[in-house]
Amino acid sequence: MAILAVNKARIFFALVRYSLLMPVGTHSRIAFGIFLCFGSAMALLAATLVLLPGTFLDKLWVLNPIAQRQLTAVGSRAGLLFVLISSVQAVAAIGWFKSRPWGWWLAVIILIVHLAGDVGNVLLGRLLQGALGVIVAGVLLIYLLRPTTRAQFVSMG
Repeated sequence: MAILAVNKARIFFALVRYSLLMPVGTHSRIAFGIFLCFGSAMALLAATLVLLPGTFLDKLWVLNPIAQRQLTAVGSRAGLLFVLISSVQAVAAIGWFKSRPWGWWLAVIILIVHLAGDVGNVLLGRLLQGALGVIVAGVLLIYLLRPTTRAQFVSMG
């Protein structure tokens, strides 16, 4: 068990070190923008699955039947929340690709909310899911908060 913990710690610190060394050039900016677009698309898909049951897309619930039970129990409120999440991520992606300060702030807020949800997963006993999410969101947050990344989003006066 101690060996597993040591290996996880090594992986975590390697990811942190990578995020600190990750170049802030075009490729990393594009990759993060694509990450925001992907999040928006997945939230829109989830909204569609919840708000429009009985379509050919229902076959996708096979991937996560627990989520199907939980989200369909909440009903259209869950679907509308996913529409909101999708919209916020789409707006953040636009701001990100246009190097607007509000796009950077929105991306930071999205990751902080994501990180809080992952910590909640850990506290609820979903250790693997939560821990992986904490690592990914943490590394991305470190990348966003670096001065070299932040400097690309200066006010457009």
